[in-house]
Parts: sequence; C-alpha cells; structure tokens
Amino acid sequence: ATRCHSYLSLQIVCGGIRLILDVEPIFRDSKPLGQMMKAMLTRLRRLGLKFKSIYLDRGFYQIEVLKELRQFDYAKVLMPVIRTSRVKKAIAEWHEEHGFKAGMREMVLGDGKEEEKYILLFSPRDVEYRKKLREKKKDAKIHEFYLYFCLLKSADVEGESAEEVFKLLSYIYRKRWGIETGYRVVKQIWGWTTSNQYTLRLWLMWNSMLMYNLWVLANLDLLEKKGIPSDYRCCDNISLEEIKKKENLRQAKKYPKWARASKTKPKLVWQPKPIIRLWKFTLATTRIASRHIEQIFATGYDPPSVWDASEEEEF
Repeated sequence: ATRCHSYLSLQIVCGGIRLILDVEPIFRDSKPLGQMMKAMLTRLRRLGLKFKSIYLDRGFYQIEVLKELRQFDYAKVLMPVIRTSRVKKAIAEWHEEHGFKAGMREMVLGDGKEEEKYILLFSPRDVEYRKKLREKKKDAKIHEFYLYFCLLKSADVEGESAEEVFKLLSYIYRKRWGIETGYRVVKQIWGWTTSNQYTLRLWLMWNSMLMYNLWVLANLDLLEKKGIPSDYRCCDNISLEEIKKKENLRQAKKYPKWARASKTKPKLVWQPKPIIRLWKFTLATTRIASRHIEQIFATGYDPPSVWDASEEEEF
C-alpha cells in the first residue's frame, strides 16, 4: 500500500467524551490538505455541529490550511509551530531584547508569492529544563529553549500577560492529548490485512472507528446511570483506592505546579453531559459513517474517489 500514506481524522473533544467523527485517507493524488479539511468541516457543520475551538497537530502548519481556516472565521485555532528559520530568527531577536520572557509576534508563513499572516505565541521553558539542556547540549540554540503556538489572531484574554496567555492555552491544548490515546485503543481492534486494496483497508478502519465510538458511548452511559462502583476492581489485587493514588501521583509529576494549584488553575470537574447532546453526537457520527460506507460500497477507493462537499446533498 504505497499510494495512501496517512489519514485525515477529526475527533470531538470535551469533558468525558471523545468521538471520532470523520476519517478520510490521504492519497498522493488527493486534494491539498487545506481543501480536505474544509470539506470535512463542511460535512459536520451541515449536521448542525458547531466548533468553539480547533486543535491541530504540528503537521497542519501550512499556508493553505491557515488560509482555509481563516475563511471559516474560526476564533480559536491552536497548533504548535514548526521551527523554521524565520521562527528561529524571530525568537533570537526577541531574546536579545527581552531575555527569557513570553511574548507574541505577528509572523508570515510563505515565500512572498503566497503568504499567510498568523500570531506566534511563545514562552521559555522552565529553568530546570534549560539547565539540563545546556548540560546535555553545549551548542544549544536560543530557539531550543522556547515552546511555540500558532494563532490566527491575538488571544482575547484581557489584562493577562503573554506568559499567562501561553499557560492558559497550553493547558487547554492538553485536551487534545486524549486523541492519541483514542488512536491507541482503535489500533487494538483495527483489523490487519496484507491486501493493497484500499477499499478493504478503509472498510476495516471504519469498522474499528465505529466500535471505538460505541465503546465510548457505552462507558458514558454506564457512568451516567450508575457511576463508578465503590468496590470496583480492575484485577484481583488492586483496589480503586490504589488506582486513584497512583493516578494522582502520575498527574502530580505530569503537570507543573501552576496547573495543579486549585486556587489558580483548578482541574476540570466531571459534569455529566445532557443526554440530548450525546444523542446528537451519536446521530452525527452514524450519518457520517453511513455516508462513507455507502461510498465504499458504491465506488470504493481504488482509485480514490473525490467527495466534493459543495455538491453533496443534505443529510
């Protein structure tokens, strides 16, 4: 299987629920990534879903992606930045003038023929990390001591310093980390094949996605109705109290002090989602999956068929 090198997928992320809403294979002769994202978002918007924020992986740091997202007028688009020579130069100039301080700068992605403006939000790593990096890498460059985010426009946080804005957004971006966990679960139930027929490969993938979504909804339904039983055991020798103790210890090591302090950055408390909203998520997922499976049976993906969102009928 050499023509398809990756998949474009979209998950909805909120407290207690992560559903895989849409998946589409990316072929060598597919449309540009920005256009594929636009078509995928259009499909979901037609189902009545609204997006408050979009969290993207570093691989989406591209001119066309920024352009398409700007046309959708999304207020909150957040993704890490690739450390290009232009970004490295901007950080070096900032550091020379301000030292190790967080900041925001208006940047341009492109070579002059086609450009897209964005806001570069950056903050230095903690002192301990910088110390270890200097010991490990004697010739470390200034840009290696910073973390970066790409925003379509300046963050609308009034009265907050750039450092506080960065901490807040990085804390929010952590919600996306659960997506990687979801993919690991999906791979456990994803059927393996040596076939180079993409129709079969995509069919197996969609089966695993549907199974994953059913598993998520079944867990949520159980929590809504019964909650976690006090005598719960994951195995014969470990109690629920021991599980919680280990989890608290892991969280304490994972997050910095400002993220753990209840007075400044309290952790999100589990709040059950209204059953109507969950039903809408389930309905949207079912419709999208049905449409894709219809396409698999009708035309397949050998060669890849093009699904034009502008010509698609309403569900």
